[in-house]
Amino acid sequence: MLTCGHLAAWMQIPLTFAVILPVPGLGGAMEEPGFRGFAPGRLEHRFGAVAGPLVLGALWVVWHGPLFLVGDIAWPDLIVMPAASVVIASVFQLGRDSVLIAMVVHAMNNAVGGGYTSRLFHGSAAIRTNLLVAAGWTLLAVACSYAAARRKV
Repeated sequence: MLTCGHLAAWMQIPLTFAVILPVPGLGGAMEEPGFRGFAPGRLEHRFGAVAGPLVLGALWVVWHGPLFLVGDIAWPDLIVMPAASVVIASVFQLGRDSVLIAMVVHAMNNAVGGGYTSRLFHGSAAIRTNLLVAAGWTLLAVACSYAAARRKV
């Protein structure tokens, strides 16, 4: 059950975001210069506009492997990361290959998901919530893939 304390935590999201975005190694936003600034063109050229970001998402899962092993990241994020990779690739492309916009999306996801939502639920409720988040990212990835395919036609 949500309490006023849980709802008050919403006020921490902007501060968490403000810290996650500029601080290297904290919160993941600084991963994006490599994940979006270097890899996408090469992967998309080799694997295509949809498969390239999925391959990058698989690499993202491997990159976060130690966090999965110690339990800092829930197993449904094995679905979230490839889907989020497709979404962030779409935002990156629509933003004229702006690494900054990819960093902002990544930091906001970590601030809301890791900094707030993941702390609201425990046990089976946390798994259900994470599966719903995975489903949401997957639906968004499908929509972004469809839109990308339509733009190429």
